Amino acid sequence: MSTDFLHKRYFTSLKFVSNNKAIRKSLSNIANASQIESFENEIRYYKELPIHFSHLFPNLYDYKVDGINSFIELEYIDGLNATNLITHDKSYSEFFSQFCFQLTDALNVFRIFSPSTKTVLTEAFYIDKLNSRLNEAKDFWQNNDNPEYQEILDIFENPFFIDSEPCESIDTLHTELIEEIEMQAKLNEFIPNYMHGDLVLSNILYQIDENRLFMVDPRGSFGKDYSNVGDNYYDRIKLIQCLYGYYDFIISDNFELIKYNRNYHLILNKTSLHDKKISLAKSIVLGKVSDLEFTLVVSLFLSMIPYHRENTRRQLAFLVIASRMFQNVKRNIQMNRNRKGKNR
Repeated sequence: MSTDFLHKRYFTSLKFVSNNKAIRKSLSNIANASQIESFENEIRYYKELPIHFSHLFPNLYDYKVDGINSFIELEYIDGLNATNLITHDKSYSEFFSQFCFQLTDALNVFRIFSPSTKTVLTEAFYIDKLNSRLNEAKDFWQNNDNPEYQEILDIFENPFFIDSEPCESIDTLHTELIEEIEMQAKLNEFIPNYMHGDLVLSNILYQIDENRLFMVDPRGSFGKDYSNVGDNYYDRIKLIQCLYGYYDFIISDNFELIKYNRNYHLILNKTSLHDKKISLAKSIVLGKVSDLEFTLVVSLFLSMIPYHRENTRRQLAFLVIASRMFQNVKRNIQMNRNRKGKNR
């Protein structure tokens, strides 16, 4: 039996309890105040699950909220991780459409039972998160002489190339991205929505025999405060990050990154079967993706940079994906604006 269905981070530990019918997740002694607060918010999320979608999560058996001594005991889910459904387990491809429909139904449940609260994420949440994360990353790199960090700093400050196509510096991208988020936000409404908060594929489990989907490792805080409510975009853009940005291939190191001079070439280790599954998930789960959603996905990729400082190869891959995606978004936005201008 495996504990892979829960994320073990460097500040948490996992073990089986109750004759292997449950998993206990607890904090390690090195957890800092922010990590303790994050873990306590996760516990609170499970405690306060609305009955309308409690079936989408493992049962909560026991918990304790007591700083460094906090823990949570959850039902053990013997299911396939959705990342593996896409990136590894080719033999399960015939079940993939069933998984996609289950995931679509789960997202619809979040939307149908919209909360009455007026609390909602806005563009300021995404912008503040992006600014603080990038400032944190740059401060770290600037105070470290590691040549790999200096390479990342270089493309932050200077133009580079992706597949021989010129790209602006990440600092310039950052500025333009904020302007685009603010502009797109004026054209789109942020609606209060229950959400998981970190709905990447690795936080989704699927039981083939039962045709049942589970979500694990909810975030439990959005901005500075606890909440299980955000906006109508956040869970979707996490999935867009996976299906259009190939996030799961990057975090599982299923890629090659080739650099020649200042030119980067990213190769994903995927097959035609992977592409078929991803295309199916895009069609069933996501449907049409808006310019605002793609723009917010770019901000997510950039905001993840400081959390992968131990792996500069992944950081560079995220930067390449973010740069390429933003270039495509800008082209599409400009085409749409030109088209609208001609129709006036």
